[in-house]
Amino acid sequence: GSSQCIDPWEICDLHKDCEDGSDEANCPQNQCLPGQWQCKNKVCIMEDWKCNGINNCGDSSDEEVCAHCPEGMIQCDEGKCILESLMCNKAEDCLDGTDELSTC
Repeated sequence: GSSQCIDPWEICDLHKDCEDGSDEANCPQNQCLPGQWQCKNKVCIMEDWKCNGINNCGDSSDEEVCAHCPEGMIQCDEGKCILESLMCNKAEDCLDGTDELSTC
């Protein structure tokens, strides 16, 4: 909005670089790439880093969305718990197909 110049990577970086704040206006809600997940603090991490027991986001939001399964059960990527016996049974019991991986 003014004659001030900033680097392109400073646009929508959640930091007001322009005096008038125009570099943070009209930014998309989710700026993550395909295969990534957006943390509550807007940091993008790899989708498969969620629920890995490590605070990858810095705000622990990637570990908050996790369901902990009872003994004898495993967790699908979307948080659902299924019986271990349903792994690799040639039927997708997890919505994301993680129970029927190519390594079965």
